Amino acid sequence: MQRNEKKNGLILNNRIYPLRIPLSLSRDETLKHYPLFDGITAGLSEISCHASALLFGYNPHAPHSHKGEELIILLSGNLDLILDNKFSPDEINPIPIL
Repeated sequence: MQRNEKKNGLILNNRIYPLRIPLSLSRDETLKHYPLFDGITAGLSEISCHASALLFGYNPHAPHSHKGEELIILLSGNLDLILDNKFSPDEINPIPIL
């Protein structure tokens, strides 16, 4: 994970953060996080990014909410998503991709 120390947090450098895929799990793991960065920028008081490998049929965690944005990029496989207690894909309006 790349970061530089700064008085009020860890300021991130402008750079590319490579991710080696496919992500792997050991035989006894159902979920593994691959942290990429965690810190601040000139315009953001907090930002972090990680990739996760998840064994088919498992949930990474119970449904939850938190402040801020969350971006999910599916690299392979399928995704079932629950938003506002609605289960995807039938009950959720299409999510715009920009």
